[in-house]
Amino acid sequence: MRIQPNLIAVLNVSFFTATFLFGIAACNTQTLDKNDQEKDISELHNETRFPDSSKAGDATFLEESALVNIHEIGLGQLGKDKSKAPEVLLLSKMMIDEHTAASERLKLLADKKNISIPFSAEKNEDESINKLVKEKNASFDKAFADVVVQYHKDAIDKFEAADSVTTDVEIKNYIATILPTLKKHLESAEKIQKGVK
Repeated sequence: MRIQPNLIAVLNVSFFTATFLFGIAACNTQTLDKNDQEKDISELHNETRFPDSSKAGDATFLEESALVNIHEIGLGQLGKDKSKAPEVLLLSKMMIDEHTAASERLKLLADKKNISIPFSAEKNEDESINKLVKEKNASFDKAFADVVVQYHKDAIDKFEAADSVTTDVEIKNYIATILPTLKKHLESAEKIQKGVK
């Protein structure tokens, strides 16, 4: 039996419409937005892939490293957009450029290890960042330096802790490459912190 071309076109349109409507319905039932889900999805994938505790620890570290890069790039963008101080603009550019490069390197490493990492941050509930967004020009630079110092201290702690427990040579190499960058950013932020009142 030969199906008429017009009937095929009608069937294709009907199938497309049904698929589209199903997609809309599925989206409307979502209670969490994409950003809130990404880290949870990464964690779930990694937990099912790596029941071994050392591999699970490596996966958790790579997930956290991805968020460090995302947050630092966001902070750098905020500094670039809101400050006029040359030293803040220089640090902001350095953070954007170097954490973008770190993010690309991390993605290659995670792909090689078959580890899922988030590509965007969860909805930001960090009070210090929320306050920083609202800062006016006069007080922004000091508040920016304070947040950057704290974020980099926390990141350095995470990297050093991971380095002391992981046995994966490639992850150790990644840590060895990124730690000096984190320390350089911290040092620059501390200088800004001391220079502004």
